[in-house]
Amino acid sequence: MTWGSGGFGVDDGSPQLLRFEVLGPLRAWRGGTPLELGPVKRQAVLAALLLRQGAVVSHERLLDAVWGEEPPAGGHKVLPTHVNSLRRALDPEGTPPAESVIRSGKGWYRFVVEEVRLDTADLDERGAEALRTVASGDLATAADQLSAAIGLFRGEPLAGLPGPFARSERQRLEEHRRTFRLERLKCLVPLGRFGDALDDLSGLSAASAADRYDESLTALRMRALYGRGRQAEALTTYDDLRKRLRDELGTDPGEELRRVHEAVLHQDDAFLLRPSPSVLSAPRESAVPAELPHDTPGFAGRTGELARLHALLSPAREGEAANTVVISAIGGAAGIGKTALAVHWAHQVRDRFPDGQLYINLHGFDHDRQPLEPG
Repeated sequence: MTWGSGGFGVDDGSPQLLRFEVLGPLRAWRGGTPLELGPVKRQAVLAALLLRQGAVVSHERLLDAVWGEEPPAGGHKVLPTHVNSLRRALDPEGTPPAESVIRSGKGWYRFVVEEVRLDTADLDERGAEALRTVASGDLATAADQLSAAIGLFRGEPLAGLPGPFARSERQRLEEHRRTFRLERLKCLVPLGRFGDALDDLSGLSAASAADRYDESLTALRMRALYGRGRQAEALTTYDDLRKRLRDELGTDPGEELRRVHEAVLHQDDAFLLRPSPSVLSAPRESAVPAELPHDTPGFAGRTGELARLHALLSPAREGEAANTVVISAIGGAAGIGKTALAVHWAHQVRDRFPDGQLYINLHGFDHDRQPLEPG
């Protein structure tokens, strides 16, 4: 399968592979065949299952994700109708429910993502590669890579889909796009591509009311204007933000923006046309710990326990903290397979923890050594 800047390309031998695009209106293909996903509520159900990365989703949580505080009458009867229609659309003809891409149990559904390709995966890969290139100092290559990542968006993510979950995911994906656009701007200015930078800055400023107070955007705009020989406009840009901050927020510009202002006043080319401090200080890629032991070959059973563990990773409801830490313990007698279960599940979800995975053997039941001390 290939992937171009406009979306998925031609399938190259995986006729059963499911592919989804969410960086725009929700779309799906099996192999090279586009799939009909039905009305927007049904698509919202699909998105709320698909984007949870294989986690078990209870009926109540799914209803909240799509309908929020206004669930439909007989909601628990509405969900099977949507899910059965999605199965007919997504599964090869004749697939039994037990082998469907959407699995179910008592009170829950789960989307099987192992044989699915999402455009967000390509966004993550391209974005991470671009940020590594930024950190290396190769700004020209990084700008091109960031353009390619931004080009994967086909408009508003999950465009037109209703419900709290789609709204939250839309905001999350838009933040990714904004991050990549800002990083590209930080490359364009020191590369002397001032016109491109000003065009992008105009689009960013129009996208969010909060950007009216963003000092980093103002600093980039001033540097780009100065680079185009528009010193007076750069100074006016600073004065406009300074007055807005003072009148509306009761504060003054920060040190970085004041330094840019001084440099424009004194025509300090060496400062204004070099990489911005945030680019120069971009963190280098650090080693990612991957300490999980090998998975147990032929692991079978424990489906209920695995479902409960997957449920712990379900995204927070709207309004809950997104960075909530969940700590869970697996209990039982020695030798019944607690470690095997934990390690097997950890391998299934390791992609959800890109910063690394740690493993400590506490030696609680070893015959040849004492258990580890708490310290």
